Amino acid sequence: MKKCTKCKEKKRLDEFYRLKKARDGRRPDCKSCCKRQKKDKEMENPVLARCKRMGFGIIKRLTTDIDRKSNKTYKDNNVKSEIGSTGNEIADFLYKNYYEEIEELINDGEIPTVDRIDSSGNYSEDNIRIISFKENSLDGVKNAVEKTSKETTVIYPDGTIRKFPSVSAVSRELGIKRDTIIRNRDNDTETRDGYRFM
Repeated sequence: MKKCTKCKEKKRLDEFYRLKKARDGRRPDCKSCCKRQKKDKEMENPVLARCKRMGFGIIKRLTTDIDRKSNKTYKDNNVKSEIGSTGNEIADFLYKNYYEEIEELINDGEIPTVDRIDSSGNYSEDNIRIISFKENSLDGVKNAVEKTSKETTVIYPDGTIRKFPSVSAVSRELGIKRDTIIRNRDNDTETRDGYRFM
């Protein structure tokens, strides 16, 4: 058991975050107090707090979580950040350049997000905009539907050409993942087996 320095309650050790420098390896204040303090700090300046979340989220997607399946397009397109190399730098850039847009969305009860206009491009000043989480999610679904429902022409390794009504139809016929077909089609490259898509 350990007594929290903030709420003064005695709690189990696992109710305290780890801290290597501490004698017992735990923070002096409990998780509940840490969360409350973080929330209070965010309420003081919600725009800055949101900028930090977006900044650190971008860095996480581009570095520590780059190998996650959901971040495959970042890795495939070698997406970089040109608006800062750390979470704090990106947060500062967003705060200075998009304060009003972020504040307006927060005041409307929305969650601001950074959207890349060209989803295969970098996080750069001319390729980002601030939109709501809801709009960003709907854009993602819409783009996915557009990409997979396009008529697709397959050039087989032997030179045979065949048209399909959609990427999904090609995927079912050839047993190739839709992401692979879209990536090769958009980059004008061929698969390991020699298929090309148009």
